[in-house]
Amino acid sequence: VDPGRSSERALHGLMVGRERDADYYHESRQGSADERPVVFRIVGLTKAGAYDRVSLEVRAGEVLGIGGLADSGKSELGRGAVGLVAPDAGAVQLGAEPPEAPDIRTLIARGVGYVPAERLAEGMIPLLPVAWNMSLASGADLFSNRWGLWRGRHELKLSQEYIRRLSIRARGPTAPCSTLSGGNQQKVVLARWLCRRPRVMILDNPTRGVDAGAKEELYRLVRDLSADGVGILLITDELLELIGLSHRIAVMRAGRVTSIVPAPPHAKPTERLLVALMLGDDPVAAAREPSPARHGPGATAEQVRP
Repeated sequence: VDPGRSSERALHGLMVGRERDADYYHESRQGSADERPVVFRIVGLTKAGAYDRVSLEVRAGEVLGIGGLADSGKSELGRGAVGLVAPDAGAVQLGAEPPEAPDIRTLIARGVGYVPAERLAEGMIPLLPVAWNMSLASGADLFSNRWGLWRGRHELKLSQEYIRRLSIRARGPTAPCSTLSGGNQQKVVLARWLCRRPRVMILDNPTRGVDAGAKEELYRLVRDLSADGVGILLITDELLELIGLSHRIAVMRAGRVTSIVPAPPHAKPTERLLVALMLGDDPVAAAREPSPARHGPGATAEQVRP
């Protein structure tokens, strides 16, 4: 392939066997969430050395993107908001419920799901079956009968349903997750939460280590969740993913949210503007300049920065 004559869409076609859809991020499905109720609030969350006095709110059906450089504290904020790593101060609030310090068991029980950045280390047990990994977050809630016995047939039936619904390419629900591709493994992690009908999803780099074709399928699933009224906190290193999927983008720098940028489908912010905000540069000057054309879907802020 001649790099000087090739295009991003052509390379996509060579890699996945089909041309990239012009609506790659399904922006045509991005409706307004401005009038929807707030389903999740972060109130003054603080963790020494990671993030400081962060307050955000996510509305039903909204994708609130969080972007920043590698040391911005965005992933640490996601772990703190779900209670995986307890913050030093602050609270989270689900809908009209009272604000409380985040506790992962309580939040899962109340409808919050979390997809970690490192799925093999934190998101699944690769050597165990697809069905087992899908039921990991539910346990007795969904799969035990009134006598406390495990409903194995129900577990298999539900996992088969989500294999079909999410087009997971696996030999079946008893196949070890280690035999699946990265994109299909990530669908298994998402299915774990979908079967619980979540109110809020916190996604940390959900397409990391996934090929371009599988990414597009995951973007469709994000839009499906949004259409169902799920509030989504999307943390990602990929700039175009951040821009394409988000309704609004919270920019973090040195552990603080420094700006919130609207990202409606008809007026998406540029990569250059977001990078300027992440670096603390002049956003007005950056907004006047077009984003570089050569950065593909996997470009991070560090790669786009001047």
